[in-house]
Amino acid sequence: MQRIYHPLSVANKIPEKEIKKLARAIEEVLEQAEKHILKTHPDIISGEVRDFMKVHSSKAETDANGHKILQTKIGGRSTYYTEQQQVFS
Repeated sequence: MQRIYHPLSVANKIPEKEIKKLARAIEEVLEQAEKHILKTHPDIISGEVRDFMKVHSSKAETDANGHKILQTKIGGRSTYYTEQQQVFS
């Protein structure tokens, strides 16, 4: 089962073993994003392509599992998440 991390988690409250899992997950997501962008938009040099993102989209209402996508602002920037994401506090 893939662990889903909540964007409102307090960084120093995340257990060490979860940090290692999070780091691996970040690397995997970035690799998948890079492959997707290179395949669908090979001429892009700068900017952002987000149309393939599963949760982080202002247009999506639910994730792949049917969970409602919620939105909040953190540091003035919008972030998207579901109630199923684990919060470390």
